[in-house]
Amino acid sequence: MPTPDHTVSPHGFHDLARWLDHDAVRLRRIIAAFYRTTVRDLLDLEHAAAHDRWDEVRRFSRRIAIACAQIGEHRAAETMASLHEEHADVAARAIHRSVYGKHRGQLLDLIERAAALLFDDVEPI
Repeated sequence: MPTPDHTVSPHGFHDLARWLDHDAVRLRRIIAAFYRTTVRDLLDLEHAAAHDRWDEVRRFSRRIAIACAQIGEHRAAETMASLHEEHADVAARAIHRSVYGKHRGQLLDLIERAAALLFDDVEPI
């Protein structure tokens, strides 16, 4: 029977939980760091894209991809991969609209799952 410090997350992150030996405290700390940085990076990425700053888009998409991979969310990391490859600005704009636009909802769902893990429980992190 799992203790409060060793549980399975109902919000996913099963690979990360397994890597951490289902340590709920460590899981929450890592997801909290992911949430804080990824939400900020996502807002910065969208702002940079809106202003045609494609070097910044590539930088933020790389950061988001690394963060997703670090918590075991490889599909989200792969989605961001095409955004951080080097392209001319016109190609970068087209790739951003087609790839990111198509998968944005999945990335937002991931962030929502992170928020649910952090904020659904009444216990502090």
